[in-house]
Amino acid sequence: GPSLMVRRARFTSRWEMVNNTRAQAIHITIANLLPTLPLSVNTSVNAQYVIEISGPGITTVTPACIVYRLVPGDQARVGVLITGSTTGSNVTIIIKNSTGKVVGTSTVWPVTALLTHYRDTASLSAHETPAWWRKAKYRIFIYWGVCDYPACMLSGISKYSNLNCLVQILTDTFDMHFSHYLHNPPNSSSPTRVHHIATYGQNILYDDFISNFTASKFNPSAWLDLSGRAGAKYFVQVTKHHDGPALLDTRNTTNRSSVRLGPKRDLLKELFDTAAANKPRIHQGTYYSLP
Repeated sequence: GPSLMVRRARFTSRWEMVNNTRAQAIHITIANLLPTLPLSVNTSVNAQYVIEISGPGITTVTPACIVYRLVPGDQARVGVLITGSTTGSNVTIIIKNSTGKVVGTSTVWPVTALLTHYRDTASLSAHETPAWWRKAKYRIFIYWGVCDYPACMLSGISKYSNLNCLVQILTDTFDMHFSHYLHNPPNSSSPTRVHHIATYGQNILYDDFISNFTASKFNPSAWLDLSGRAGAKYFVQVTKHHDGPALLDTRNTTNRSSVRLGPKRDLLKELFDTAAANKPRIHQGTYYSLP
């Protein structure tokens, strides 16, 4: 039969929710070490092989399967989901055939526990995109804030020449950059500045719009229903764009937020609480822009 070897077992910082528990994703590389020729049914994997992980405190919650085929000289990377990993311990990789018979084991692979909190540069450098995100093909990105009160799109469109730049047109020239175009170029030639002076007057500053941002029609349930009907797997809320006013409780870092000014509400918390209660299958994300 095939001669299988575990070439690598990598304990990642990726995870998926399984039965309300965060399960760690382990990437295992399996190789069929037989010579590439001659190929035959007898020397290839041509049925379901199951890979499990065994170690102190570890439970394999979702085993990996090599299904149908692994020819001599080839290799495949598969994923196993586990719970209970402890940094510093060792595990055994177990390979079973379609009848449940153990056909191979590989011992002494070092364990790295699932990283759940990011507190410094060292932990951030170990971050990997979540397993669920790699499967999520569509998301809703929500730009909303003080910039939507003046809501002006006058600058920047001419630099884009075709529909392939649609995303840049939407993100670079809509009202979320109102404050930027209000001062760039820094003279009267800025169309946004001309519009601003004609509409609001010479002495109205951008921050004067904060009091007009009342969020009186904010309906997080409607936003989430729309995301669900659209098929989005996750949404990302802009909590603070370049212009500064934040939609969350910034505590003692700055008073320029929706909690202290404008609507005097933690709009991000309202959105996330509603999502957790009504749309738990839609993942929640945030975007925060430095000045």
